[in-house]
Amino acid sequence: MKDKSNVQFGMELENYIAEKFKELGYKNACRSNGSGNKGSLGDISGQDLFICELKNRNTESVTINKEVWEKLTSSVPLHSNRLPMLVLRNKNKQTFCVMDAEDMFEIIKGYLENLNGRV
Repeated sequence: MKDKSNVQFGMELENYIAEKFKELGYKNACRSNGSGNKGSLGDISGQDLFICELKNRNTESVTINKEVWEKLTSSVPLHSNRLPMLVLRNKNKQTFCVMDAEDMFEIIKGYLENLNGRV
């Protein structure tokens, strides 16, 4: 059996994440044209929550590359409400989302406020 190309390998994760955004009501969520390298921010378009950088790895362990994280965070436009999120997947299709801790706690705070008016 022939191995998948890097593009096909990456598309699997991009399609998975786009489908997850569609489940949240972002019906136009899809892979970005050029997957983030042709004028669009991030690898997933059609949603206004995150600027997503997706990395599909053919290894058991995945690590956060500091340069990739810094490039992602520096790509967020000034005054944007979108948050940077790095999505990593290993060869077993375990998928992890990495974001700044302060952003995560702001999301949780907003969730709790909407859930029952506390915080």
